[in-house]
Amino acid sequence: MSRLYGYLRLSSSDDIAKFRSLSFRLIKEDTGHLRLLELIEEDRSKMIMGIQDDLNNQLKKLYNGNYKFGLCVSEGRALDVLKIKKKYIKTLSLLCHRGNDKLSKIKRYVEERMSNK
Repeated sequence: MSRLYGYLRLSSSDDIAKFRSLSFRLIKEDTGHLRLLELIEEDRSKMIMGIQDDLNNQLKKLYNGNYKFGLCVSEGRALDVLKIKKKYIKTLSLLCHRGNDKLSKIKRYVEERMSNK
């Protein structure tokens, strides 16, 4: 609880805006947005990391290149850059949409908790 309160008190409005716009996309290098997860409840940040790990595990089953899923604000690439079969792109697209849906539910929960403080 105190981490959420501290997040509101100590974070800049820029960090809050970035947290609100996070999504999973393909990246080659880390974006540095994982630091935003340090500002929210530990169990919620672990849930987000678990979603990212699941997405990357599924990606590695279908693709052996340099891209991985990561938290992005505006950077990142669409799935069509991968050189794999279209049916695999559809599968990964569905998994990515599900992951982003879970992420949005977590963000909504965090926002509700912050607004109740």
